[in-house]
Amino acid sequence: MLLPPGPWLWGRGKAAAFLGFHQAHGTPCGPNTDLRRAAVFLINTNIARGNTLTGQDPEGQDIQFSWWNRIEGAPGMVQREPFTLASLRDDGGFDFTFYDSYQVCKIDKVHKKVRAGA
Repeated sequence: MLLPPGPWLWGRGKAAAFLGFHQAHGTPCGPNTDLRRAAVFLINTNIARGNTLTGQDPEGQDIQFSWWNRIEGAPGMVQREPFTLASLRDDGGFDFTFYDSYQVCKIDKVHKKVRAGA
C-alpha cells in the first residue's frame, strides 16, 4: 500500500532535531519563517513514493530527486540539480531525461523554486 503525501513526510524526529538545533543557536525557525519552509521543502522534495522497480510514481512519472550543490565562494548559496531514480541504476548509459533548470539561490529560499531564466 502506498501512503498518500502529507505532513507525515516531515516526521516528528526530523522536525524536533531541526527545531532543537536552531532554537539552541538562537535562530528564528517558526512556521512562517523562510528557514522552516526551506527545510520542509528540502526534505519533502527528496522523499518520494512510487515503484522502485519501474522508477515511476503512482501517476506514471519518473521519480525525481535533487542534488543541492553548494556554490564555491558563495556561503549559503546552492543550486538544485534534479535527477531520476532510473538514472542511478543505468550502467553508465546516457541519461536523456529533460530536467528543469534552477537558479542559484540562498539555502533558505529554495522553497521558492526559482527556475533558471525566470
